[in-house]
Amino acid sequence: EEEKYSAFVHKGVGYSMLGNNIKAIEYHLHALNKAKDLKDKEKLARVYNELGIDYKFSANFEKSLEYYLQSLSIYEKLLIENNTIKNKKRIASVLNNIGVLYDKLGNLDKALEYLLSDYKISKQIEAVLYDEMPYIVLVTTPILEVYNDKLTLPYTSILDGIQGVNGLPTDTVVSQ
Repeated sequence: EEEKYSAFVHKGVGYSMLGNNIKAIEYHLHALNKAKDLKDKEKLARVYNELGIDYKFSANFEKSLEYYLQSLSIYEKLLIENNTIKNKKRIASVLNNIGVLYDKLGNLDKALEYLLSDYKISKQIEAVLYDEMPYIVLVTTPILEVYNDKLTLPYTSILDGIQGVNGLPTDTVVSQ
């Protein structure tokens, strides 16, 4: 059953990357059923997050938010059971997804709320983030998109080494 779960998740991610959201949702729903059969909370939370992504790209934002919130709820419970960097990173990732979704919906207050929560958790695990620079790009880029005024970017010392990556500005202060 675990192999089937993994296969469904990976196929869903593959279809999502190809832009075939209908197929991605189909495979992620199969993965969701397998995760429920396995009674594995971590797998459930992951596939809920994947479904949130799929529905966001399908422009079904309410359904996307529903799945993101289910994922967040499970990850928060897992964090209480096992306070690890891994669980904090997963929570930060889902908070980021929710923040970006609210930004897409034009609700900048909610977007900022979730992105700042993501940022706060990311700061708590900053030592780990130094080793995972691509994650920093994921965290800081949506924050840049939400703010309209000047903003001093987090991780200033790291940004010196990755300037210009993934559309980040070449200095640490952004104005629009």
